[in-house]
Amino acid sequence: MIQFTLFALFFAALVVADVDEKDVLVLTKDNFDTTVADNEFVLVEFYAPWCGHCKKLIPEYAKAATELAESGIKLGKVDATVESELAGKYEVRGYPTLKWFRGGKPSDYSGGRTADDIVQWTKKKSGPPSKELKADEVADFVKDKAAVVGTFKSRTSDAYKTFIETAKDGDLDDFLFADVEGDEDKIELYTTFADVQTVAGDLKDFVLGKGYPLVDELPAAWERYSKKGLPLAILFVDPSQDNKELLATVTKAAEQVKDKLSFSFADGIRFKQQIERMGGDTETIPGIAAMKLSGKANYPYNGELTADALQAWAEGIADGSIKPHLKSEAIPENNDGPVTVVVGKTFNDIVKSGKKDVLLEIYAPWCGHCKSLAPIYEELGAAYADNENIVIAKIDGTANDFDVEYRGFPTLKFFPAGGDMQDYEGGRTLEDLKAYIEANAVNAAGDDADSGDKDEL
Repeated sequence: MIQFTLFALFFAALVVADVDEKDVLVLTKDNFDTTVADNEFVLVEFYAPWCGHCKKLIPEYAKAATELAESGIKLGKVDATVESELAGKYEVRGYPTLKWFRGGKPSDYSGGRTADDIVQWTKKKSGPPSKELKADEVADFVKDKAAVVGTFKSRTSDAYKTFIETAKDGDLDDFLFADVEGDEDKIELYTTFADVQTVAGDLKDFVLGKGYPLVDELPAAWERYSKKGLPLAILFVDPSQDNKELLATVTKAAEQVKDKLSFSFADGIRFKQQIERMGGDTETIPGIAAMKLSGKANYPYNGELTADALQAWAEGIADGSIKPHLKSEAIPENNDGPVTVVVGKTFNDIVKSGKKDVLLEIYAPWCGHCKSLAPIYEELGAAYADNENIVIAKIDGTANDFDVEYRGFPTLKFFPAGGDMQDYEGGRTLEDLKAYIEANAVNAAGDDADSGDKDEL
């Protein structure tokens, strides 16, 4: 699922223009089948040239391809906007979509988006789930890595077989697995942030619960936080300073609210623009702000950086007692066009008043699909210009905050008069859009201007 927070989109702007992609195969309908047939292991990225997340991935993907060049693992890319048949065949629904081909058979890529993540994931998927080691090889294997090492009296035991099956689990792709023979059965978890831990209870649950720092660094940990789905607080720090004591304080707060809100930290110098986007003070570092990963709501924090104060703030976000800071463009001076322009400050008045039927497009200025839809949407607005109780509207999702969850651009939402919001999932032709409105709008089919004032059931 694509989480369209501005933090994720901002990463795309940091991509270096001149990236050496010499080891990334350019795949088309003419060479795709032969490439996946002639190579045992191929990772394929389906992308769109305008996609911000795809641009962010370019240097990481190229770096991984070069590192894997001699391993027999190939990395390729497909421009899905050109190779639409390939995109359709492999059910590409968003960008970027990564597919793993082993022996020509496709499966979904479930790893992270950094070069290290890609290399580790593909090596794990192309080799045995656990590497057999001798006891004196363990120290080198686990050095500076997240790893799980099982010691077994026999590699034919049920305990060993269960260990191997767990090692295959895609949810544990961030961890390397190894096994050794010894005098007793035990499993140990190695991380870069804590002492070695002996696994107790269910192996998968233990690793997922203890294998990551409670307060992890962005952007490396972005994917994992996104999957968790909780509101995310970001501590912006100056990396040139000693932040250990502050991180310990934040971790103490995070321990108390870990099922309600996640805490993370990021480089406040590098990502200063993101602080501003979240309503924070760019001149105050360290500083902290939170955001919801569904919809768009930001919560800048202005209190003391103590564990108790941060815990209370986090609990207030979770229970709704702390209200979000909503960003908005200026209200348009002239809004007489066929498509009504909505901004954060006018969202509730125009879209959620309940008096009119409103079709709302959530768009991004850089989005290619949004640009393609624009002339059709203008025609749609003109078609209903004489019905003041049907509003065809649009809002720039990158410049305004509003409490609606959406997953990509463009997204169309329909707000029927007096009814609940609906997701529009139909076609994007003028005929498709008009047919939907006629079928779902309370004020369709020539309802008069007074219909919006009728009593509602």
